[in-house]
Amino acid sequence: MKEARKLIAKAKDEKNKSLILVNIGLKKVEDFDTTELQSFTMISLASNSIKLLTKQFSALDSLSVISLSDNSFDHIPPALFGLQNMIFLNLSSNKINSITCQLNKCPSLRLLDLSNNNIDSKSNLKDIFEIKSLTALYLSDNSIAHIPPELKNLTKLEVLSIRNNQINNLPQEVSNLVKLNELYIQHNKLQFLPPELGEL
Repeated sequence: MKEARKLIAKAKDEKNKSLILVNIGLKKVEDFDTTELQSFTMISLASNSIKLLTKQFSALDSLSVISLSDNSFDHIPPALFGLQNMIFLNLSSNKINSITCQLNKCPSLRLLDLSNNNIDSKSNLKDIFEIKSLTALYLSDNSIAHIPPELKNLTKLEVLSIRNNQINNLPQEVSNLVKLNELYIQHNKLQFLPPELGEL
């Protein structure tokens, strides 16, 4: 925590808008005074051992980019729900198996990375598919076997990565993704692709 405080003070002294606290052995962030962090628009807490974020984190409404990759989260932290200016959220390489969430309350969220977690078909993908502002969604390197038809809600989606899963079919509702121009589906169990995919 001492190293984190030094890095925070240094970033503030230099009037940086980005705060990088990567691989410094952090296990929790509840000891932070959130007023220390309100000047930052980007924060990376990647490659630590963090399991949760306290509700104080939800006061950091200035943040537009948040990286929590390579930590120990097993769910999407509720403290992130409602951050009005968050554009990019990276939760890749965690232990997430439950994705029941309310990220649809984050109106600016465009890019969401949940790759390399423990997400499977029992996880609530429907909640993710309610984030209608998304333009890029990364779900690769999980254990997903089924994509629910609610995928059709993501009409602004331009990039979808679902490679390296256990997916055996894509729903015909994929044709609703009229802005999709990048689809990564390699290394799944797909027997065929829906003909509607050719309409994109």
